[in-house]
Amino acid sequence: MMTPKFLLDNISTIRVNDNTQFKIQRPYYTFTQYSVIEDILNKCPNGEINRGIVTDFFKRGEHVHGFFAAMIWGGISTGGPTGNNLSLLLSVEPEILQKHIAVVGEYVKHNKFSGAYHYMNGAGKLKGLGDSFFTKLFFFLGNANEQEIIPPIFDKWTKLAYAALLADSEDDKIFHRYISSVKGVDVRFRTAYQGDAYNDYVVKMNCWAKNCGVSVSDLEQFIFGCNRKQDPSASNPRMIFEKKVNEFMLTAMS
Repeated sequence: MMTPKFLLDNISTIRVNDNTQFKIQRPYYTFTQYSVIEDILNKCPNGEINRGIVTDFFKRGEHVHGFFAAMIWGGISTGGPTGNNLSLLLSVEPEILQKHIAVVGEYVKHNKFSGAYHYMNGAGKLKGLGDSFFTKLFFFLGNANEQEIIPPIFDKWTKLAYAALLADSEDDKIFHRYISSVKGVDVRFRTAYQGDAYNDYVVKMNCWAKNCGVSVSDLEQFIFGCNRKQDPSASNPRMIFEKKVNEFMLTAMS
């Protein structure tokens, strides 16, 4: 499998063993009436959370705690224009949530990533939980199990990166099969192929990480890029990928 030139050219800048700490935002502290949230916050020293803390919940078998820790780590909404998705998820009975986690855990354990994706969009669908967040669950389940194939997170920015890296590796056929449209930084996938696209992303990211000599987690953090207000430079992967994808689409239409 061809590794995109962009990744090969940037191996030295891919962050290695970077367990970045994120400051937990104040709104999450207004949910301490829920014991699961209070327990998680008490396990976060200095009010900070990182991938290691979330992974440890899953390693201890505390899957519901791990799920909500992943949601907090990922910045799930607590109100405003995007809605209060944390409240929606906290309203789900823990037994139901545990059941869904167990089902996708089996899918992930057996490398059936498209199956896990389809389950969370179908029988296991939860209001307030889209693929940007349920693929965080997949990542932490795989990471806790120390699986050979780790399913990286598939959100707005890594979808953009995936599309750009497909273009960079000249995988036109796959690009056009899975991707229906691109508007700025928003990449839309054909509904019938969403699970297949996610599976392809997982397989390719694991292959590319191996070829670059880095972990899948480090590679995913690198392609995720930085907030464009904090880093508006041309070297920010978000800037590079947006330009690459839109240029590719313009060429394809010409």
